[in-house]
Amino acid sequence: MTSAFPALRAARDPWAPLRRHVLEPLLDRWYGRKTRAYLNVVERRLSLPRDAMQQANLHTLRSLLLHARDTVPLYRERMADVGFDPARMRHASELARLPVLTRDDVAGRPADLLSEPFRGRPLVEARSGGTTSAPVPFMQPASAVWRKDAAAILLRERMGWHGGDRAAGLWGAVEDLPSGVRDLRGRLKQAVLERVEPMLWLPAADLSDARLDSFAERLRRHAPVVLQAYPSAADLLARRVLARGGAPSVPLVVLTAETVFPAQRERIAAAFGARVHAFYGAREVGWIAGECAREGRMHLNTDGIHLEIDADGRILVTDLVNRAMPLIRYAVGDRGALAEGTCPCGDPRPVLSALHGRVNDVFVLPS
Repeated sequence: MTSAFPALRAARDPWAPLRRHVLEPLLDRWYGRKTRAYLNVVERRLSLPRDAMQQANLHTLRSLLLHARDTVPLYRERMADVGFDPARMRHASELARLPVLTRDDVAGRPADLLSEPFRGRPLVEARSGGTTSAPVPFMQPASAVWRKDAAAILLRERMGWHGGDRAAGLWGAVEDLPSGVRDLRGRLKQAVLERVEPMLWLPAADLSDARLDSFAERLRRHAPVVLQAYPSAADLLARRVLARGGAPSVPLVVLTAETVFPAQRERIAAAFGARVHAFYGAREVGWIAGECAREGRMHLNTDGIHLEIDADGRILVTDLVNRAMPLIRYAVGDRGALAEGTCPCGDPRPVLSALHGRVNDVFVLPS
């Protein structure tokens, strides 16, 4: 796959393979993460032919629904109300008989969404990103986090972003920033981690001209292979460096968390000499879809989610991985459309042909 991206291959430093194959697995063992144990099974699911993919999806979906009926009070109640028996389910479209799960449902009835066998067990607590509404709390087992992280690794690779690559993030979600950015006591630890995982974090809260100039200089010194950013923040940086000249070279820019407008994509590509791709996800369910490198079309993460579009165009996601707090027909707060047929790139996974939402407005103040 690397050969398809010569600019990325040329930008990689000689230490990238060592970081990818030796240091990053050792770091996973140090932290007790089992992400790489899921890579093979996730890769197989993502690479299934279309018919086999649909059958695997139906099998996983039915298993999840049986688990939810038997162990989750809210779904037990909802399935009884509409007379839905997942054991009789023969097609994924039958899922539409169940009511939509809203953010208010999750926030208002969290105890009724928690699977009974998982109560009292260690779970990972987090909150949604809040880009389309107020943040929502949710719980999942560490195994679900590891499998979702494995899917993210593999789907990033399909864009050309490999483990071990020098990367940068123009980012604002505090929970994603390393402890060294938030806590002075973590600086020494962060210095060690940066040798193993060379990630440059550029906090997106302050995007003044002076700060943008500083970010451009830091990117030049860091020389990342990939920059992950919010589209609006990356566009502001691109406008600044195009106006001043001397833009840093970044072979790949990956955008997420907001709608990506064509003019933004063009400016960012021009400013950094980059291929620009986007992925779509939600903190509650992980990676939902990502663009293929050849056609730039948004393919679904068929390992981790089942996606529906309702009559109003709302995107409804069922998390196939998290069984501690199942999210079934969850309205993530966006609208979209599914394409008919398959992508010319040859990947048989379904494609989002339209995605609306994920919009943040940027107001430029006199200061």
